Amino acid sequence: MATFRNNAATFPWIITGGFLCGCALMTYVLLRDGPPGGLSIGTASLGALFFWTGGLVSSIWAFRQRNTRVEVTANGQIRVRRSSPIHRSLRTFPSREAAAVELIEDKDSEGDPYYRCRVTWKNGDTLDIEEGHSRAAMESAVRRFREAIAPPQAP
Repeated sequence: MATFRNNAATFPWIITGGFLCGCALMTYVLLRDGPPGGLSIGTASLGALFFWTGGLVSSIWAFRQRNTRVEVTANGQIRVRRSSPIHRSLRTFPSREAAAVELIEDKDSEGDPYYRCRVTWKNGDTLDIEEGHSRAAMESAVRRFREAIAPPQAP
């Protein structure tokens, strides 16, 4: 059985979760001690509302991102498990439903090379089963996936 993991969504979950914890702590301090010197309660509350709104909006985006685990079994089934902090799903496909697997070259936010091992299904949907900065690792993932879904060779 070949297993592929894409855990890129974990980072935004942690960052937004930490930001919301920070908002909660600062709100507690605001309620406990009152507004900092020179600010009215209205101004301090407006500032807290600004941060809570930003945190909640970014959390909605982050918690919709999903980690992916793909398993190709010995009997030719592809199990796709996608999970987020609020949702999990499991779908099973026959390996013949995978129309193509390819290496996608991209750039990250700093302009560095970034690679994805992308599976395209026969219905046109795509799924990045692994991603990262290492071209060799993603080429290996493409090769391993192709080998895993290849029909068995006749003796």
